[in-house]
Amino acid sequence: MASSALYERFVASNCFRGGSTKFINFINLINQKKELLILIFANLIVQLGITYYTFMHTDANKISGLERFLIILFMFSLIFVLIFPMPSWVKFILFSLFSLLQGMFLSIIKTKTNTKIIELAISGVISVFVFFFTAALTLMGFGVYLSNSFGLFLFFSLLLLIIFGVISVLAGSVSITQKVFAFIGFIIFSLYIVYDTQVILRREYRGDFITASLDYYLDIINIFLDLFILNSNN
Repeated sequence: MASSALYERFVASNCFRGGSTKFINFINLINQKKELLILIFANLIVQLGITYYTFMHTDANKISGLERFLIILFMFSLIFVLIFPMPSWVKFILFSLFSLLQGMFLSIIKTKTNTKIIELAISGVISVFVFFFTAALTLMGFGVYLSNSFGLFLFFSLLLLIIFGVISVLAGSVSITQKVFAFIGFIIFSLYIVYDTQVILRREYRGDFITASLDYYLDIINIFLDLFILNSNN
């Protein structure tokens, strides 16, 4: 009995020590990345502010179909360019231009719904981001790290979602399936917040806070669109 009790105390002590070590390592990691995180979220707020301002002050009725196509084309070009290494100030300018175009493109949804749906989607995306960002930190605090395989799973899931979305458009069944696709997209991009957070904290960005904040930006915009579709009556 005595030896059994001593063994249980030894195991419990080591489990606690192991958990404590993981938590201490996590705190040290946060401390090392705090300046990067401050820059990431500062830039993220600025870019979302640009998008929101442009979104609210753009008259979508004055944008022709050709102009919308060019906006989309230019946005994809900017995303491709932002992948490559360049000075932070250049990336910031390009990112700001992308955010402005994104606001112009999103302005079309103002013609399709009322402001309450938009406000609901905005408040929803803030809550979702805070929840899954906290979840990512909690997992890391307990020593749970998502692997690159999980990132590939999310990528291919998103790719399949896009492919089936295009097929549904060509088949003329958008009104039936769009909410289903929006819900799946919502799940994928919510999980991307968890994955991106862990990647940001583990990867060496060497001061490139623009790329890290771009990942969050795209997650937030896509979750906003998914919530908008899910809450819309159309």
